[in-house]
Amino acid sequence: MVDTPALQNLISWSADGKSFLVYSPEEFARTVLPQFFKHSNFASFLRQLNFYSWSKGASSSPRPPPAASYAR
Repeated sequence: MVDTPALQNLISWSADGKSFLVYSPEEFARTVLPQFFKHSNFASFLRQLNFYSWSKGASSSPRPPPAASYAR
């Protein structure tokens, strides 16, 4: 999903490619999550990320500040 060009305004890789950035969690949960998961709950998505050793980190993006950045 991070590599999908149509979703780059909602989620993208950081400049160093070690993390991804979510720019609008509300819109991401409403429009993107149902395409890839059986839910549209951002908190559930975060739990799944945590289960697979991803953690919230600082942003390194030149874009407007993302709502969240997640790194492994």
